[in-house]
Amino acid sequence: MADGLASSTQLIKNAYLSVSDVNVVVVDWANAASFNNYIVSAYMADSIARKIKDFIQTITVVMDLNGSNIHMIGHSLGAHVLGRAGKFLKDTNVTVGRITGIDPARHFFEWPKYFAGIDKESAAFVDIIHTSRGAIGYEHSVGHVDFFPNGGLRQPHCYYLSNILAMTCEHSCGYVYFAETVLGTNFTAYKCDSYTALQQGRCEGHDTQTMGEACSVDATGNYFITIH
Repeated sequence: MADGLASSTQLIKNAYLSVSDVNVVVVDWANAASFNNYIVSAYMADSIARKIKDFIQTITVVMDLNGSNIHMIGHSLGAHVLGRAGKFLKDTNVTVGRITGIDPARHFFEWPKYFAGIDKESAAFVDIIHTSRGAIGYEHSVGHVDFFPNGGLRQPHCYYLSNILAMTCEHSCGYVYFAETVLGTNFTAYKCDSYTALQQGRCEGHDTQTMGEACSVDATGNYFITIH
């Protein structure tokens, strides 16, 4: 329900351009994402994904760009759009190096499952950040590595809003967290069985991983972190 100038894209774009010598492409699919009927937008994800596939396939040829140097980042339905684009690109022998899915939209992709979305087959490395787990975003792990800040739900500064506003706020936290990592914030997460185990101190000594931009492409499994 946003466009190319939305805070989600601009925060991340501005963060990258302030610290790195990179090219950033923002995909504006507002015409398809702004339908009042969510299921129509979800249905359109594949069509948008194919256009992105065409674009990336073209620049890999024209600019001699290796797919391993591409990092695609998508929030909510955008995570599924890019996940599908990554799979379509594989059919053209282009494998995207990394896709970050930020709180991938749950409805009609995980429950009930009508459409195919992002998963670990979408790119060489897929990392997922869950912030409205089981509400608006995916409940279960779907990437090579999945991060669950505050257990994936109940982000602290959203506590005091009404239920619907809180869910929307939590859903938006993922791209804010990610932009902060691009700017250098270090969110160290612990590999653990659950967030409850982390809160009880039963994850100390376990493997750690940095959530967000600095995440190692060798990371696997579920990681939990408390963000205040």
